[in-house]
Amino acid sequence: MKSRTRGLVGGIACLVGILAVTGTASATFHENLIREVHDSTTPTGDYVELQSYSAGQNLVGGKYVNFYDGGGGLYKSVLIPSNVANGANQATILLADDASVTGADVVNTDVHAVDTGGTVCYSTSPVGTAPALDCVAYTSGLTMFPATPPSPFGTPVSLPGGNLDGHTLIRSISRGCATTLDAADDTNNSVADFTVGTGTPRGNSVTPTEVACPPVVPKKKCKKGKHLKKVHGKKKCVKKKKHKK
Repeated sequence: MKSRTRGLVGGIACLVGILAVTGTASATFHENLIREVHDSTTPTGDYVELQSYSAGQNLVGGKYVNFYDGGGGLYKSVLIPSNVANGANQATILLADDASVTGADVVNTDVHAVDTGGTVCYSTSPVGTAPALDCVAYTSGLTMFPATPPSPFGTPVSLPGGNLDGHTLIRSISRGCATTLDAADDTNNSVADFTVGTGTPRGNSVTPTEVACPPVVPKKKCKKGKHLKKVHGKKKCVKKKKHKK
């Protein structure tokens, strides 16, 4: 009897362990992308907004947002000091250089994009050569990138007037579901993924406003010799009529 009890307890303990590992694995930080990069002192300071494209991506403590100059050199590195509370799909994380950016989750004076051209990366490390999860590059037209930051960024976004000051790099979400951020919205080509406009910074505590697209219903296929036909208001597979010669 004791051996059976021990076996049952061991099995339950093993199952709990598996579930615990599974739960931890599903909550992570990889599926966040850079959504906005803003450079200005008015009406708000500089900020970078990250956004998730799946749930449970709020374990960002210990990750970094790195800023590179126009030559590809590491300019500033900002630590995300702790995880954020909201792990909902489409939730955002806001890093800013001062408290003038409403709802900022991280306030650090090193949050500063080089206004004449450079690269911003969401990364696992402050070291410039470490793997980055996402990057966006932008240029005044004259800026070169001899040293490539550690994530593909493709062709940099051209800045209006040659300066990012007062403008925001905004990621398009038109691919996939056009009303939510998707993995398809990142092609590793900055000029294709971002436009320059007016940003809308949003902190992690704000409930996401993006609306998921309805699931795509696959078209019904019929077997050979049959075709779809509406019968009493419903589409059904019926035999094709043979045409008389």
